[in-house]
Order: sequence, then structure tokens, then C-alpha cells
Amino acid sequence: MSASVFLVAYLASLGLTAVSGLLFLAHRVPLRYIRVHANLFAIPFVIAVASLSMAAGHAHMGPWATTRLGWVFAVYVTLLALVVEKFSVRYLLGSAAYRKYFLVLTIVLDVLAELWLVNDLRWLVVGWTAAVVGLSLLQRLTTRGRDAVVASRETLVMLGVGIAALIAVALWLHAATHTWSLTAAFWLLTHAHLPLGSSFVFDGLLVAAAIAPAAQWPFARWLLDSVAAPTPVSAVMHAGFVNMGGILLARFSPAFHNGWAVWLLFAVAVLSILRGAGVALVHADYKRQLIGSTMAQMGFMLLQCAIGAYTAAIIHLILHGFFKSTLFLQSGSAVTKPLAKSGSKAMAVDSDKPESSHLLAFTFAALGGAAFGVIYVALTGLHSDRILSAALLAWSVTLALRQIVTAAGQTSMRVIALGLTAAVLAVFMLVQVGITDLLHGGVSSAGLHPGAQVMTAVFLGVAVASTFALALVRRFAPAVAARLYLWLVWLGEPSRAVFVAVRAPAAELAPQSSYRPSQQVRERRVNVHDVV
Repeated sequence: MSASVFLVAYLASLGLTAVSGLLFLAHRVPLRYIRVHANLFAIPFVIAVASLSMAAGHAHMGPWATTRLGWVFAVYVTLLALVVEKFSVRYLLGSAAYRKYFLVLTIVLDVLAELWLVNDLRWLVVGWTAAVVGLSLLQRLTTRGRDAVVASRETLVMLGVGIAALIAVALWLHAATHTWSLTAAFWLLTHAHLPLGSSFVFDGLLVAAAIAPAAQWPFARWLLDSVAAPTPVSAVMHAGFVNMGGILLARFSPAFHNGWAVWLLFAVAVLSILRGAGVALVHADYKRQLIGSTMAQMGFMLLQCAIGAYTAAIIHLILHGFFKSTLFLQSGSAVTKPLAKSGSKAMAVDSDKPESSHLLAFTFAALGGAAFGVIYVALTGLHSDRILSAALLAWSVTLALRQIVTAAGQTSMRVIALGLTAAVLAVFMLVQVGITDLLHGGVSSAGLHPGAQVMTAVFLGVAVASTFALALVRRFAPAVAARLYLWLVWLGEPSRAVFVAVRAPAAELAPQSSYRPSQQVRERRVNVHDVV
């Protein structure tokens, strides 16, 4: 079937969801209609899946052009939209901004779902700006108090820098190639060898546009201050929005090759990995742990882009998006529960074991993780991008095995947990192969950037040195370890503007609502069972 048919059907289905959101904004429409609206995202999801398997060739229609990369992210975003919309039906029921929330959320998800099928630089800038403004508006609609206003404003300001950089990139590329078409511009740069002028400045602007939404240093503050956002909004941020930087670099990979800009991206990514991992390790707040994890994971994704492993970066951000959205949507289960009775057989870490037992467990886990890393490299090949992926896989397996081995429980449960870990790793390998095949021809295959081997060696050296240095400091310099701990806690705290807003007098925290009192009463009288 023609790719043009799928493109028209896909865009029409996204338009249907937007019209449905506008319809739900009318108060004459019953609240129970929201169940129909939430399920509408199943239509573009099915169309996107069908296009990946049955579409013949590529389609160019107006500002849109189909690519394998665009359809893969269409599938990813529409599935995320379907899950988040259905989750929000009950989660935000009773909110004064219930109807407005679904309209804005639908528009943001529609923009993200079609953004990477855009082939026009002007439309790319417009869509990028609409997603940022919509995300900021979602924070204001769903969170009460001045802290929401401050966090929303900070999101606009910091991400506005990324928008300005993207506008500069678009104008620069148009001035060099005299076309607004991304496909034509990249073809001219590759085959006609048109000069871009100062490639370091151009690629530096591209780096700025990418690291701002990815919450990398020095733009991480907007994501840290968004911790008060409701769970579904956080899921959209961490699974759909922060990925935009990596996708942008993959889309612009034919023009991103300046050595100094690549090293700049590498340095920012490594700093962000260290900062994000530190914040995730020291904070007790579950959402802040997830935010720190997102910063580190996005840093690793940009590190893969820096060495030129765009396919590995795309696979990483898709898997991370599904993983992180699941954690956010299940964050309510992290609420502290009463401690189990002494006779409980729960899998809890036994802190009464001697230190030698914990050392033996860590040694076993490290050997198991290293073994999985070596197997991965043996199956996929000895390349810089594979070594990075193997290092991340080995570290993840080490942590999982350590938790399993040191858990206080029956031996049979440990065996089952080990079997599940092996099964998950096998599924991971299959998913990676499947996504790689789907992305074939849709991502730049020019090879790794010059210096990729050096970057890989530097990163692994920094990671190993940081791990051993932290262990030595905790062992022999507890005062320094305490200072480091407090510094990492401070890095993960909200900015002073948000902190002051939270402490503002209660009278100043009253939300400004456009609802009339009679409308609020009618909305809250609706039986919950009519909706859910």
C-alpha cells in the first residue's frame, strides 16, 4: 500500500483526537465522554504500526515526509499517548482544570507524534515551540500554587534558549542551502559539498538545541523544579519530551560532524551523567530519584550521539522512555507502607550480614555483570558504541544480581529471580535487533565520529575512577563523604525561586480559575462511576 495513504490516514487520525479534545472542552459534553476520547489514540497507533510493516516507499506531502525513524517514533509516541490519556481519566478526576488539561495534553501529544515526520525547517521550529509552550501550560493547569507558576516560567525560559538555538540552526541551514526542506538540505550538504561557514558555531547551536530539552547541564534546573507536576505530566516529560534532543541530533546527523562540537557534547553528557547519577543515589524523594535517573540516562544517550552511534541512542531512548513512564505511572506504589512483621518472607536486604558476605555478593554480581557484557560484545561486535552499551548492560546486571543475592529470602525465590533476569536480558537482545531492523535506512550510517574510541576510553576511565574514588572516600574520609553527600542533595533540590514560592503565605497561593462557582459545583456533583 502507498506510503501516502498511510500518511494521510495518520495525520487525519491525529486531527480527530485534537477535534475530540476541543469537543470535550464544552461543558455540555458529559464527563463520561473522556473514555471515548482517551481511546481515540488507538487509531493513529494502529496506523503507524501498519505503515512500518506494509507501507511501500516514502511519501512527500506538503511539509511532511515519511521516514523509518519518523514512523518508529510515531508508534512510540502514540502508544505513550494512549496509556497516559487512559491513566489521566481517573487520576485527575475532580480537578478544576480537568477539561482544559485533556485538551492541552492531546495537543502536546499530537505535536510530538507528528514532529519527526516533518520535513520543513519552519514547521519543525513551530512544532518544537508548541510542544514547549504546551508542556509549560500543563504545569500551570495541574499544579496549584505559585510554585507551579515559577516552575512553568522557568521551563519556558530555559527551553526558550533551546528554541532560539533551533531557530538559528534553521536560518543558518536555509542560508547555506537555499531550501527549507530537510531532505534537500542534507542532500546538498552531502553531495554538493556546500559550505556551512563556521561549522563549529552551527554544530554548537545544534548541541544547545539538543541539551536543553534533555535536561543536561546547564539546563537541568527546569526538570528538577518540575517535580511537583502530576504523575501523567511527569510521564510525558520523561518519556516523550526529554527524548527530543537525541532525536534532533539523529535527524541532523548528516550535518553534525565538527570535532570540537562533538567533544563539547561529550563533555556536557559526561558531566550530566555524573550529576544525575549522584542525585538519584542520595535523594529519598522517589520522584527526584527518577529525575536524577532521567538526567543520567539522557546524558548517556547524548554520549552515544557524540560518538556517532545514533541507532544505539535511538534504541536507548525508546527503551528508557517505556521504562521511565512505567515507573512514573506506578510511583504511587512507592508510598511508604508499615514494616512487615518479623516473620515476613519479603525480599528485603539483610543488613545484619557481615561485611565479608556483602563483599562476596558484590564480587559475584560484578563477575556476572562482566560476563553478560562480554557475551553482548561477542554477539554484536567489538565497536565503540557496542562497548558503551555493554558497559551499561554489565552495570545494570551487576546491580540486579547484587540485590538478588543479598536479599533475605528463600533460595528458590533467588533462583526464580535469576531466571527472570536472564529472560529479561534475552528479550532485550531481541528488542534491540528488532528496532535496529526497523531503523535500517532511517538513521545516518556514515559510521562513528573521529575520536569515538578515545571518547569511549575516557568515559569508561571516568566511570571506573569515580566508582573507586567514591568507595575510598566513604571508607577513609567520612567527613569528605558527608560533604559530597550534602552537595549532591543540594544539587537535586528545587531552585530558590521555587522554594520561596512554596513558603509564600497561604493567601497568595489561591489558584486563579476561570470557572464560575456554579460550574465547579456542577462538575463535582458528577458521579465518579459515570466517568470511570
